[in-house]
Amino acid sequence: MFSKSESVFINASPEAVYDYVSDIARHPEWAHDPVEIDVKPEPQGNGGTSFEYVTHFMGSAAGKGIVTQAERPTNFTYECEDKDGHYRWTFAIKAEGTGTRLSHTFWRLKAPLYFRILQPVMYPFLGKKMLAGGVHNIKAKMEAQAEA
Repeated sequence: MFSKSESVFINASPEAVYDYVSDIARHPEWAHDPVEIDVKPEPQGNGGTSFEYVTHFMGSAAGKGIVTQAERPTNFTYECEDKDGHYRWTFAIKAEGTGTRLSHTFWRLKAPLYFRILQPVMYPFLGKKMLAGGVHNIKAKMEAQAEA
């Protein structure tokens, strides 16, 4: 299983951070690469909110996702599946001093053979920038909102 994580300190309350990252419809605001998200109006399956998405990185990939854990203000998790595999994404949110430590982690649950081979090699060059860029965009957006 391939897994990577990035964290950042945000000068905002854990509740505010949770509310921002758990709003799936707002993910395009902070995602490193362009993404379109269509949140379904009613929870599906195991009670989690479902959504469809199209990512735009080296072409386009459409997929489906579902929220699997929503524990305000400490944990938000969803899973996504598209042509590149099945992934779990978590946001661990913890009070730290006057703000919050946000850790964003992904786990590859399954993927085609070519992707399992390429992903570990390419992560330092592309994936790390994408994951770190996302959490730093969250920080920038949240702290700008607090200043407004």
